[in-house]
Formats: sequence, C-alpha cells, structure tokens
Amino acid sequence: MVYTPAFYMHTEETDEGVLVAIADGELEGWIKVPRYIGGRYTASDDGNGGLTSVAEVMPISRVTLGNIHKQAKTNHMTLEDLWTFTADTALMAVEFATLNMQAAIGNGVSSLYRQTETDKPLIAETATNRVILPTGIGSYCIPGAILDIGTSAGSASVGHKVVIETQEYPDNAAYQIVVFAGDPVDITTDLFCSIHGLWHTIDAEIGSASGYIGANSRSHAYYRGRIAYANTWRYVLGAYREQNTGHIWIAHDREEADAYDALNKTVHTDTGFVLPYIFGEDGTAPEWGGYINDIHFHEELPLLPFAKSRGGNSDQPIGDYVYLPSSTGGNTI
Repeated sequence: MVYTPAFYMHTEETDEGVLVAIADGELEGWIKVPRYIGGRYTASDDGNGGLTSVAEVMPISRVTLGNIHKQAKTNHMTLEDLWTFTADTALMAVEFATLNMQAAIGNGVSSLYRQTETDKPLIAETATNRVILPTGIGSYCIPGAILDIGTSAGSASVGHKVVIETQEYPDNAAYQIVVFAGDPVDITTDLFCSIHGLWHTIDAEIGSASGYIGANSRSHAYYRGRIAYANTWRYVLGAYREQNTGHIWIAHDREEADAYDALNKTVHTDTGFVLPYIFGEDGTAPEWGGYINDIHFHEELPLLPFAKSRGGNSDQPIGDYVYLPSSTGGNTI
C-alpha cells in the first residue's frame, strides 16, 4: 500500500488555465484533503471473495462494477473516489507542472493490447503450456503479458495466462511458440488468442518514486510508488451520468459515494455540467471517443476529467482520451 498524508489544496480558473497549489498546513479558503491509503498495484482477486494489492498476480478482470465494490469492502480496501482522484491529480500537476502525466512519468501499459480474428493456433495440443501463434502477435508476448485464450476474439474461456517467453517455431517461420505459466490447457485450432496488458510485475527499484522501469508503453508507470494508469478501467466512486441528457451528477462526500453504485436523484447533486454529446433527433446520443480539449471546472472537485469538449491531442492540453457510453437507455456511473 501507499500512504498519502493530509494536505491542503487551492485551485482557481484563470484566463490561462487552472492554477493549482498545495500546502502541508491549513490556509484560509483552501480545501483540506484527508489522508488516504491506496494499493501499490491495481486490484486483484484474493481467492476468498475479496480484493488485494500484491505483486506477481493477475489484475482483476471480467467482474461487474457492483461486485468489485462489494469485494473491496470485504477486505476494507480503499477505493478510488472523486476526492482521492482529485488529490492525486493535484499532487501530480504541482510536482510536474503538467496535466499530461504520460509525458512526465511514462505511458504505462498502453501498447500491450492485441485482439484480432486471425491470431489462432496453428496446431492442436493436449494438456500443454504453449501455443503456436502467428508471428504478428509475437512482439506483444513479452514476459508478463496477459494471454487470453478463448472461443471468440477477446475471450478467456479456455485460459487467462501469463506469458513466460516466446521461441522460434522451426517448422514454419510465420509462427512462433508462446510459452505460458499456470495449469496446462487443451489447445485447438479454432480458438482465439489475445494479449490484454501486463500482470503485476515486481518493480522493487521504483520504491516510492515516480516513473517506470523497462520499455515505455510496455511497463507499469508509477506515481509515488503506485501504478498510476493505463490498461485499466478505473472505478471511481461518486460520479454519475444521467440518461439521454448527459448531465453529470456527483455525491456530496466520500461516505455517500461509497453507499451508492447508481444515480439517485433524491440524494445526489446535478452539477449542471454536460458531457459533450451530439444528440440525435430521437434524443439518443451516438457512441464516440476522443481526446479531451477542456474540462468542466468544479471548485470543490477541480481537475476531475469531466470532459467539456473534445478536440485535443495526446500532448495538449489534457493528454487524456475519453469514452462515452453507447447506452442511452439508463443512467451510468
């Protein structure tokens, strides 16, 4: 785990952008950020119905948001919420003088993803710890990469494995041998193989520092000893999107955020902010994604990535990419 002491922060909108300041003591009009503890690694399943944060394990995947919340509370794990997210972003912004953290401390695991219809085994083997795959996937199969084997592209119905190494396949230069850890599985030629990120590797040299060790975009990026971002959906408590309108609602405090996994209009507050949807004549909004151009500014929760408009790029001004849900038939978190 990584401990962050309490501090005070101040933000204000200016003609040039957003001014961010932090202090280690109380100042009039400044927001107090309570101390908090976050996992060094992203969440993983402890095997007993809870979550943990340890090295050399798989990050949790294929779980509903409600269940991951329940599992975290089983072990009293600290979950990200609007307040911890704001605090981390403010600390980063002040320390590195940018909101583009990928330029400051590395990309994180952003280039270990390959999912196609063509990455299928060349031969069938029974009870094996290897699979013969086209060389195109080989460059993604670095030690520690997560190899999913299933009956459809992206599926892990047959195996959710960690790559150990790749080897030349002497019988066909267009293929490579991918060796994986864990229990052996039965490989058939009608299966699909995909690479979905990196497991929790040990980066002891990082300590409590920020940065990465290894190849940029193929290793974890850390901020103050914690995996910062990339290759993960972040479950941040306390923000809700209203169906059809795109309005952003928020909880009033951390306890309220922890109590609700869905929008409750009698409890939560409508910020008045609207996600930049393009509405159709029937009131529905098409799915789209894009780099954030600017964000909505909230005095009590500044620097949250509530997109006001898109049209930026990977460098400026935010350096972050946002997706909007395609679902318009219900509220989402």
